[in-house]
Amino acid sequence: MDKIKRKLNHLIKHFKFKKEELGEIEKMYRCEFFDPNDKAYQRLLEISKSLCDEFNQSNGKMGKDPSIFKILSTYFKKLHILDLLFPIHGTLSSVGENLSVVIGLADFNGCGFTNRRVEFSKFSLVECENYTIFATKIQVGSDKPIEKDGKIRLTRVHIGSDTWICAGVKIEGDVSIGNNTVLGAGAHACESIEDNALAVGKPAKVIKKIDKSQSIISTKQDKIGKHEDLRKTLKDLGYGNLPSSYIRLYEGKPFNSTGIRLGLMYIYTHRLCAEINSPSTTKERQEEILNILFPNHGQNLQVGKDLFVDMLGLTKVGNNVKIGDSVYFSGPVTIEDNVTVGNNTLLYATGHSLVAKERRVGFSLDHLMYEYSISGPILIKENSIVGNECVVVQNSTVNGTIPDNSIYVKSKIL
Repeated sequence: MDKIKRKLNHLIKHFKFKKEELGEIEKMYRCEFFDPNDKAYQRLLEISKSLCDEFNQSNGKMGKDPSIFKILSTYFKKLHILDLLFPIHGTLSSVGENLSVVIGLADFNGCGFTNRRVEFSKFSLVECENYTIFATKIQVGSDKPIEKDGKIRLTRVHIGSDTWICAGVKIEGDVSIGNNTVLGAGAHACESIEDNALAVGKPAKVIKKIDKSQSIISTKQDKIGKHEDLRKTLKDLGYGNLPSSYIRLYEGKPFNSTGIRLGLMYIYTHRLCAEINSPSTTKERQEEILNILFPNHGQNLQVGKDLFVDMLGLTKVGNNVKIGDSVYFSGPVTIEDNVTVGNNTLLYATGHSLVAKERRVGFSLDHLMYEYSISGPILIKENSIVGNECVVVQNSTVNGTIPDNSIYVKSKIL
């Protein structure tokens, strides 16, 4: 059975569409011109939005101290919603909140991973090959459809195998991203990108070819620091015995992100973020959560809506710091006094290897399950301003003002 028939049968089975009313939706899935006012199509959009809303709000509804039953039931409920939204998918190792997709318009032909705030356009059909990684705040597909005589047609996006789409990327319609390719943070892909390439900038341009045989990440377990102050702080939060991978992440070293204890810390952190962003959370509880996410922060910390912190305890914040709406913290970030961070900005101090084979989950007798990620501290010095819609990547020092809509890489504005 071809993919389109599978999708149509999916709609009939799970949402009680009638076969005879799916003519325009079938044309949509075939990227042919169809009537956007068709009742079945409008119903499909409504169902898709309702499912996305339910998925995105699920963690925030678990409450302050959820039972293990509540955590597991929420987990399996989210898996069920993903099965409904993605009729064609392999293993989705993780899908973050703030997801936006229309049923059947994004296919994963193998393993896939999407972080939070990934938006698949309702005007594009997206096909992802095996082992595609999406970071956070990503838009995939056209902002508007192709129009003709009152009808519309979707564009196509194809993303190759072993491809990493970094934070803050925008991919236009009718664009193909090659195998083993990396779109750097904040890139805007207006045209197709070849295989084995690193592309950055607005518009995205290839700046480097990736050697697939190259080895970058060393798995040698060198010594880690004791960090007694950090250990004491987190012990007060209930983490008496920190995993070594957490310390490596804190120190800006490659770390294994698949450990169970580290994974539980991630889950707890993400649940706290969902709770702090919920409109039903009291101001008192929001303050409690801020003190957990940022245990080392100074006076007069102002935080906007839709805050996301990938891992608690890694961000140090000085006095008189203002953080805007929809700001994302990942990895070790230090913000000194009198700093302003604008809206929709990403402070991304973690990442992966450019070499695709080193982004894959593996298993060995030495390391058991492993997926090595890379960490590199971000420092924002006192009196600095980070504008709106900016992306700051690992190993960067900000000293001054970053204009709006900038990509900041190792102290340079792209």
